[in-house]
Amino acid sequence: MKTNEPNGQSQSQVAAPTSAAVPPHPGLLPPGEGTPPGASFPPLATDPTQPQSNALPLPAGEGRGEGEIIPSPTALNWRSALGWLLAGAASFHLAFLYAPLAFLIGVYLFALFRLSTLATPRRALWMGVAMGFLCFAPQLGFFYTIFGFSAVALWSVLAFWLGMYVLAQHLVWARFGPRAAAWLAPVLWLGFEFFRSELYYLRFTWLSAGYAFAEGENLGLLYWPGVYGTGALVMLAAAWGTLLSRRGALRWWTGWTVALAVLCSVPVSELLVTVSGYSGPSPTYIAGIQIEHKHDLEVLEALKKLRATHPEAEVLVLSELAFDGPVPARVRKWCAQEKIFLVAGGKDPISEDGKVFYNSVFVISPEGEVVHRQAKTIPIQFMADGQPAPSQKPFPLPGSMTGFCICYDLSFTRVTDELIRQGSRLLIVPTADEIEWGAYEHRLHGRIAPTRAAEHRVALFRLASSGISQAVNRDGKVLASAPYPGELATLAMNELTRFPTRIPPDRWLGRISAVVAWGMFGWLALAAWRKHKVPPQPSTASNS
Repeated sequence: MKTNEPNGQSQSQVAAPTSAAVPPHPGLLPPGEGTPPGASFPPLATDPTQPQSNALPLPAGEGRGEGEIIPSPTALNWRSALGWLLAGAASFHLAFLYAPLAFLIGVYLFALFRLSTLATPRRALWMGVAMGFLCFAPQLGFFYTIFGFSAVALWSVLAFWLGMYVLAQHLVWARFGPRAAAWLAPVLWLGFEFFRSELYYLRFTWLSAGYAFAEGENLGLLYWPGVYGTGALVMLAAAWGTLLSRRGALRWWTGWTVALAVLCSVPVSELLVTVSGYSGPSPTYIAGIQIEHKHDLEVLEALKKLRATHPEAEVLVLSELAFDGPVPARVRKWCAQEKIFLVAGGKDPISEDGKVFYNSVFVISPEGEVVHRQAKTIPIQFMADGQPAPSQKPFPLPGSMTGFCICYDLSFTRVTDELIRQGSRLLIVPTADEIEWGAYEHRLHGRIAPTRAAEHRVALFRLASSGISQAVNRDGKVLASAPYPGELATLAMNELTRFPTRIPPDRWLGRISAVVAWGMFGWLALAAWRKHKVPPQPSTASNS
C-alpha cells in the first residue's frame, strides 16, 4: 500500500529521527545531547524559587577567562569574614609595632576590601566598625588616660569611618561589579581617609595607613604621593590582588607595583638640583633641651646647661608651654647677654584675666626682644589648648626661613603645607607630650616628624617636653633623638634644606576624592534605600 509520505517513508519512520540530526549546543551541552529539530535556545532565566550561585559571571575577556567567575558581594560568609577581620587587625598592629613588618599594612587593606564583599550593606558596615575597634582602641589606649571614659566615644568615631569605607565599597561592588570596585577602591579609601583625618572637627591622623612606613630606613614611598597617597596606592594593589589570579596577570600586576614603588622612591627634582650644585648660607646650628612643668628659674638653669653643652648653637629651643605666660624678662635678658636666639613655647594672653589665650611659640632675638610669635593653628579638641591662630607666617632665623608648628599642628597637612608654600626651609616644632600619657603615645606621635620631613623634603627639629625629640633631615631620616622621658636630655642639629621643598599631590587629590566618595556613597545609598522600599508588584496571572 502506498503512502503520502515523501520518498516512501512511513509515519513511524518520520517520527523517529536519529540523534545525529540534532546539532549539539555550542559550549553548554555535552556531545550527543540536544533538543528536537527547530527548537530555539532561549536565554537562561533566573528562577527566584531556585537556589542561586554566589557568583557573578565575568564578561568575555575579563578576569581568568571567558565564562569563569569571581566572588560576588554575597560570596563572603561569616566564617570567612571573621577570619579576614582577625587577620586584618593582627596585620595592622604588627605593621605599626615592628618597622620591618610595615608591609603588612597591605594585608590590613586587603582584608578591608574583602569585607566589602559581605552579603548585605549592614553586615559590611558593622564588620568595618569591628575592624576599626580592633585596630584603633588598643593603639590609642592612652586616650583613656587623657579623656577617661570619653575615650570610648572617640574610639567609636574612628571605627565608624572605617565602617563607612567598607559600606561604600560594598555598594560600589554590588552596583558596578568587581572591576569597577577595584579601580574605585583607592578613590574611596583616599576620600574617606583624607576627610576623617583633615577636613572635619574630630579629625585625627596618627593611624592612617601610610604612617606604618614612618619608622623604616627608607621613606621613599612617602616622597611623591604623600602619606595619604601611599595608603591609596597600597589599597589599589590590595584590591587588584584579590581579582587577578592568572599567572600572567599576577606577573603584570607585580611588575607595575614594583615599578611604581621605585618611581616613588626616586626624587627626580633632587637629582636635577644636585647636578647644578648649591651655593648659599651655611646650616643653622640648633639645640634644645627637654624640660616639663618647671618654674621659670629652673627653666633658665636648664638653658644655661644647654648653652654649655652646645656652645656653637645659634638657636636654642624649648618645648611647647615651657612658660605659663610670655617669655619672662629674666630669660630675655639672658638671651641678650649670650647673644643668642631662643624659640620657646608659652601662653600669649588675649583676655585680661589670661583665661583666653593663644598657645604660642615666641622667638627672642640676641637683643632680648620678642621678634616673632606664632600661635597654635589647630588646638587639641576638648582640652584647654588656647584659641586657633588667626594666621601663619615663617621667620628668617640665621641661615634659613623657618616655619613654626606647635605639637598637634604637625599632624595636619594644611598647617605644614602653608608654611612650605610661604618658603620655609626649616620647621621647628615645640611639643608638649605629658610623661603620664605613656611611652607608646610618645612613640606613635614620633612617626609624624619623619613623615612630614620626607613629604615636604624639608629639615625638621622637634623638641618635646618629655621625649621623643627628633632632628630629622629632608629624607625623613632621624639624625638624632632624645628619649622618653629624658628629663634634661639635649638634642642638636646642624642641617639646612638645600634643595627645593614640595607639597605632595595627595593634598589636592584627597579633597577631590572626598567629594567623589561622598557623592558616590550618597547616590548609591539612596538608590539602595529606594529599591528596598519598593513594594512587591501584585501578580497579574489569570485564573482562567
